[in-house]
Amino acid sequence: MSNSTKLLFGLKDGECVHIDSVESGLKCGCFCPACGEALVAKKGSKNAHHFSHYSASNCEYGYESALHQAAKVILSNSKKMVLPPIEWNNRSSGRYHLKMDGNLHDSTEIVIDNVELECRFGNIVPDIVVYSGGKKFFIEIYVSHEVDEEKLEKLKKTGISTLQIDLSKKDELISQEELENVLLNGVEEKEWLYNSFAEKQREKIIGACSQLFVSSVKSLSDVKCCPLFKRRFAWKGNYFYFANLEYDCFECRFYKGDVYFDDSYESYILCSGNEYISSIDDFKIPQKERYKMRNEERRIKKLPEDFERCKYCGEKLEERIGPNGRYICCSKYPKCRYVY
Repeated sequence: MSNSTKLLFGLKDGECVHIDSVESGLKCGCFCPACGEALVAKKGSKNAHHFSHYSASNCEYGYESALHQAAKVILSNSKKMVLPPIEWNNRSSGRYHLKMDGNLHDSTEIVIDNVELECRFGNIVPDIVVYSGGKKFFIEIYVSHEVDEEKLEKLKKTGISTLQIDLSKKDELISQEELENVLLNGVEEKEWLYNSFAEKQREKIIGACSQLFVSSVKSLSDVKCCPLFKRRFAWKGNYFYFANLEYDCFECRFYKGDVYFDDSYESYILCSGNEYISSIDDFKIPQKERYKMRNEERRIKKLPEDFERCKYCGEKLEERIGPNGRYICCSKYPKCRYVY
């Protein structure tokens, strides 16, 4: 917590008031929102106006408690605030490490129905609770300490979205006008620590993915059972389809991340190619139509403009014609079974 003895806000008759709205000295009739001690309004001509404790004590929680009170008043009086964009949750969660780009939802302005301060929800007490449109979300005010992992896990278990507003880089004597701008209009200081909508979309994408095994052959990593048939491996008259992790998967729109298993050296990736889901909007396309699009892409063989060397043995690649059309393979085929 901040150890600042200078407060811009105090409690008077149970209401949060700014230093500029009260008389000087003890006549202000204000008290610290944390410890309850009387405050002195210092409104001289040399230093910035501020409250200080009458006993000159160093109140550990006074500064942040005053900001919480001020934020509640500002949000309640405004009835509107701008929320930041909702981004994909790419944090590792359990065994899945999702890799998605872009925003799920743009920045938006909401109408505030009600604001509550430090209400208990089970075993967690958020700084502020905002009610809007029949829903609620938490606000955490970050001044000197961010929300730690333990509290974050508790917040996630409630299933309620949590917004963090970062005031750590602001001057301790931040003006009321600047504080209002940060709380109501700005988005740079705001970050979703947890968003229930983003979490639902994350689970939706993961549910559409297959976990494909990654095997290492010499210096290359191949992904078995590629749903788009990127590459073929011929063996005893049969084709086995795979993809190269570095050359194919990392550039593929259906590569969605990695899967980690405890106490296992095996590697897996998340691939949504089988369901043909590259973005959340693809769920709007009927499954039957998506499967048709996937099967069409399987038939398209993209040949490189310049033949490269075989990834297995280093020999030249060459073009051949088989029952299924043109394909690229190692010039040493069938001794070397590499097929592009």
